[in-house]
Amino acid sequence: WEHSYYIDFRNKRPAYLTNFLDNLVNWENVASRLG
Repeated sequence: WEHSYYIDFRNKRPAYLTNFLDNLVNWENVASRLG
């Protein structure tokens, strides 16, 4: 496996997605660009 999340999350894909959406995405920036 060469996915970027594999070393930290192994086969815990939901944990990776939760971490990405909660911590890595700047939702204020996204909202300002889309709205």
